[in-house]
Amino acid sequence: MTPKQVIDKLRWDPNYSLKDAEIWFWDRMAPTGERGIRGSEIVAVESGFLVLKTARIPLYKIFKIVHRGEVIFERGKKT
Repeated sequence: MTPKQVIDKLRWDPNYSLKDAEIWFWDRMAPTGERGIRGSEIVAVESGFLVLKTARIPLYKIFKIVHRGEVIFERGKKT
């Protein structure tokens, strides 16, 4: 599954909830090179982006999605 497919599942599947998710992505401005947000911070999902109140995150930067403590999406870390 792609990050977009997993996020759609969190949004539309009644067994999941976007607000209960953590989305982790590569962020070159963060001290560790990665950053996480709560699903409740997402305002919209647009073509190729998660939209927050103050930023847009490209979907290709997402490397992990956790839902209620369970990793439901993970890909290899960039080196």
